[in-house]
Amino acid sequence: MTTKHEIIGRSRKEKSKPKNGDFFKYKVLGNELLVLTVADGVSSNNCDWLASQTSCEKFIEVCELKLKKRFSEKDLVKICDQVNEALLHTSAKCRGMLSVFSAVIWDTDNNFFHFINAGDTRIYKINNNKMRQVSTDETKDVIVRNKQGKCITFAGTTVVRTGITNALGRKDFKANIDKCDFTYGDSIILASDGFYDCKTSFEADILKSCQSSDLENLTDKYFTQYSDYQTDDMTILILRRNDIDEELKKDYKTIHDFDKIKGSVAKHTLIELLHAELLMNIKRKNKQDSVLILEKMQENSLFLTQNQYDELLKICTSSGFKDRIIYLSIIGQIRIVNKNY
Repeated sequence: MTTKHEIIGRSRKEKSKPKNGDFFKYKVLGNELLVLTVADGVSSNNCDWLASQTSCEKFIEVCELKLKKRFSEKDLVKICDQVNEALLHTSAKCRGMLSVFSAVIWDTDNNFFHFINAGDTRIYKINNNKMRQVSTDETKDVIVRNKQGKCITFAGTTVVRTGITNALGRKDFKANIDKCDFTYGDSIILASDGFYDCKTSFEADILKSCQSSDLENLTDKYFTQYSDYQTDDMTILILRRNDIDEELKKDYKTIHDFDKIKGSVAKHTLIELLHAELLMNIKRKNKQDSVLILEKMQENSLFLTQNQYDELLKICTSSGFKDRIIYLSIIGQIRIVNKNY
């Protein structure tokens, strides 16, 4: 983990559909603004695939042209309105296309981000190892009626479907802009309903991915698992901060300070700290602190990647530090990772 932030995006169409109605795109603009978008075309309308693609691409295109380093919420509203016009004035073949939409704009110099959400795509944030939804679903439950206007019932219960109350491509579209804190170790997740509604374990699974030292591989693992349950197009886009607060480094000097910080630091940040310290102690042949670090990792489920464990074993060999306790501890953790991650 060497970058200040990571971005992972995945999208897959529902198996029976000819085209994916979801779309995602992200870009770091020249002024260091980072823009992330996820869109889900409304399948009951025309050209759902083009609606979502146009929403994301047009939003980023206009941001790149018009969004300045110091922007206001009014600037974002104007950009959203311009994207909406693009959907309203499409070709006759795709007239009436709609897309629900989420976007995040982060000035990488700041510890907060702005976001836009229309419809039922969602934005979540992970902070201090807890996940919560920061966007609000713009939906309404509607009673399903037959052609005669009578309520449809099933097994004695009135049938209700959820309808979208706001989307790009509507004449009454409204851009709702908000902002949220985004600090060291935090993650932002944008997802379509085809993904977050796919399994009840969604939040626990994504939290586990974002807490791990191998964000991409674990995200891929869950995305592949979810495809077995997929009933709709599904998309996820994750932005994770990997930078470490300089004030934290003042409080954490060695593994003996671990208990002072573990409750207030993201797990993947703790893994980064422990990994760097473990490498240093193995090179110095410091058995006492090396064993203590490995114990803390095991106790708190702070596991490295397979490549990182392989690196540790190679350093043990090359430096002549072949301690049996350290070797068995590393092998034991590799087995846990292979079994559970």
